[in-house]
Amino acid sequence: MKKTLAVLLMLCLFLTVSLLSAQAADESRSYDFRLTADGKKEKEAETGQLVTATLTLSRLDSRESSLTRAVQAELEYDDSFLELVGSSVITPGGVSWNDMARRTGGRAFYVNYLSLSGGELWESETTLAVFQFRVLGKGGVSTVRAVNCLVSTEDGTDSYASVCNDLRIVVSTECTVSFEENGGSEVEDQPVRFGEKLRRPKDPRRAGYTFEGWYRDIDCTEPWDFENDTVDGNLTLYARWTEGGTAGSVWKGWLLAGLILPPLLLLFLLGSRKVRFDSRGGSRVAPVRIRKGAALSMPPAPVREGFRFGGWYTDPACTCPWDFMTGKVEASMTLYALWKP
Repeated sequence: MKKTLAVLLMLCLFLTVSLLSAQAADESRSYDFRLTADGKKEKEAETGQLVTATLTLSRLDSRESSLTRAVQAELEYDDSFLELVGSSVITPGGVSWNDMARRTGGRAFYVNYLSLSGGELWESETTLAVFQFRVLGKGGVSTVRAVNCLVSTEDGTDSYASVCNDLRIVVSTECTVSFEENGGSEVEDQPVRFGEKLRRPKDPRRAGYTFEGWYRDIDCTEPWDFENDTVDGNLTLYARWTEGGTAGSVWKGWLLAGLILPPLLLLFLLGSRKVRFDSRGGSRVAPVRIRKGAALSMPPAPVREGFRFGGWYTDPACTCPWDFMTGKVEASMTLYALWKP
């Protein structure tokens, strides 16, 4: 049994490396990973509604059955806006799935197929997965992004040419852009209509650091272009900082803090953290900013028609409750509301 598992893990690793390291796709076949809801790539929905989505693999260059050895697809989604209903997932034989938290925020729904017997014949159009999302967002737009969608060649050393599309879930055309200041002064959330440009907020401040700009990703590698980028859904932008600053600005900051703002100096020195509350369909609870290492005061309980509030949790699955008596806030975070029927 252990030997079989080891062989399986080696094959999976070999396949993953082969697919991701390929320099160019094999053009002898072409595929389309089609992600839809009710047959469309955009779905209007309401808060609390269940949206049924389908991921279909279609061969574009032929309608004949073909030998298939390995397939993978990754669907990234915002778990503050959408909740995957695990019990709803349906996949054909041999196709497995997994739903995991992403290091950079949100979650990813993985769909995988791997044949250990040299491959199987698949029809030119095959449904890879049917599943449901529960809409948690109270407004705005969220996009389920299809990435890393690949079909292995028969020998497993490359991948065939493929395309994929995103699925857009629309609750309202007014989106919310949040700002993660990463230790800087607070920047308020900004409502923006779908497809419009974002108004550049006032730069945050942080003692001993220089603000470099706003970025789409938590690792601050994809800068947001305020002149050209448009908002395509609810999103969070992340502040990037570099240590150090100009002598003049540092001197003025110390003088102001030392003369008239000693409490603000203490806040800067110790650092502050932002706590957001995801009410998951309940009434809005305003975010708070507190000193690093301080205890968090319990906010007013949200309300939601037809449900009882069950407390605040540190994870979207609501398995780890936050202890307001002993818990200390060490980093910016989001707490999630648990609801009981």
